[in-house]
Amino acid sequence: MFKQLVAVLMVFGMLCFGSSAFASDDSELILKILIKKGIITQDEVSQMRQEIAVEKAKTGGAAEAPKALEDRVSAVEKDLVKGKPSSIPEWTQKLNVKGDVRFRTQTDWGKGLGPAHSEVRERVRARIGVEAKVNDQIYGGVRVATGGSADPRSPNITLGNGNGDFSKTAVMFDQYYIRYEPHYQYLEGAKFWLGKFPIPFDYTELFWDPDLNPEGIGVQYLSPSFRLGGLPETKFYSNDGMFWLQEIQRADTDPMLWAAQAGIISQIYPDWGTSLNIGAAYYDVTREKNRNWTQNSAGTNSLQTAGDAGDNRAYIGTLRYDYNMLDLLVRLDNKKIFDIALPQHGLYGDLLYNADADSGNTGYLLGIYLGEKKIKEFGQWYTWFEWRYLGRDCAPDIMPDSDFFGFSTAGVPGSGGTNAEGFTTGLQFGLFKDTYLGLKWIWSEPVKSTNSTNEWYQIFQADVNVKF
Repeated sequence: MFKQLVAVLMVFGMLCFGSSAFASDDSELILKILIKKGIITQDEVSQMRQEIAVEKAKTGGAAEAPKALEDRVSAVEKDLVKGKPSSIPEWTQKLNVKGDVRFRTQTDWGKGLGPAHSEVRERVRARIGVEAKVNDQIYGGVRVATGGSADPRSPNITLGNGNGDFSKTAVMFDQYYIRYEPHYQYLEGAKFWLGKFPIPFDYTELFWDPDLNPEGIGVQYLSPSFRLGGLPETKFYSNDGMFWLQEIQRADTDPMLWAAQAGIISQIYPDWGTSLNIGAAYYDVTREKNRNWTQNSAGTNSLQTAGDAGDNRAYIGTLRYDYNMLDLLVRLDNKKIFDIALPQHGLYGDLLYNADADSGNTGYLLGIYLGEKKIKEFGQWYTWFEWRYLGRDCAPDIMPDSDFFGFSTAGVPGSGGTNAEGFTTGLQFGLFKDTYLGLKWIWSEPVKSTNSTNEWYQIFQADVNVKF
């Protein structure tokens, strides 16, 4: 509140004495900064200008203009003494609103009907979220997104789908959370999440679809920089979570996902801007063996046959394995070589192993990139190439990137499944500020299939993305 009082004094001083106390260009620049920071609004500045103009007209000059300043500051002082908010609503200074809209034209080839079959769709994703800073340590947030179904990996709306004839589009909450960021010794750098929130791990799309928002409890920690002996500057991080997969009424066998990750980020060669990130995660999906994924499954994980089920015939067609997975992630980022400055570039890899499965228990991703990871301005660009391999039971088929298709034992493609290998590549280019064009090509085929054609599947996506 004291900042607001100072701001009012500054604004009136600039308006009343702009020609002498400040250069006019400087005073206007300061006003713009104060407006941008939310300390004062454009409407209030306009109102002050009008008040001063009236005072000047009454007195025939600027001699009495400070009277307007004195009256206004006095009113603010009285409000502060009484504990009342000033003319700038306090709640507006606590909210952070952001969102995005994506328009996509997508072409698919394959669809299990031969390479001559294809489909063209136009799809839109829209999201808007609000986060409030409740106090110095507590944040609360909600976000809504398009999506006509509860599919956690697809907020896309296909134009002309549903009821057709320009029918309205459904939206759903895909995030709602409380976040605690303590300001205590040894806890600085920690974040505690409750509710449904963004993925709290360092990850690739090998295991996590980026549209997933896990629900439960999450903990993140990033340490201050430190050095050990002659080693380079390093930070330690840890991410952990307990997430609900299904709530079963009157049962103590609710399927859960328990997760723990630890790693280091080291500036191995600062002169080149070279950093190395090495992380290891353990993901444990509990109480899913002998069950079926209730929904959103790609249908690509192994199921029990009559021989697997033995005497318990009720288990036929249920999941054959549990999923106790080790995930190893490595990223190498760089900005220059010797004295030659280059666009940001790097390599990354992800290795996934399910200790419970007898076969098809390994997955990996190898990638290379060049350019800006986040496109914000015109002319910025980013390109990449990835090769992915997902054994049938390296991960639950409810988790991986839904654009990269997996395949059932019959060779039928399933959105975001396992039992697939192939590549993704693409280009992003900034068209305007916070607006960019994205082009992406995906090619995949079954790792193992009873279908003799072993058919491939391809997707091409052309996106226009706007963020605000």
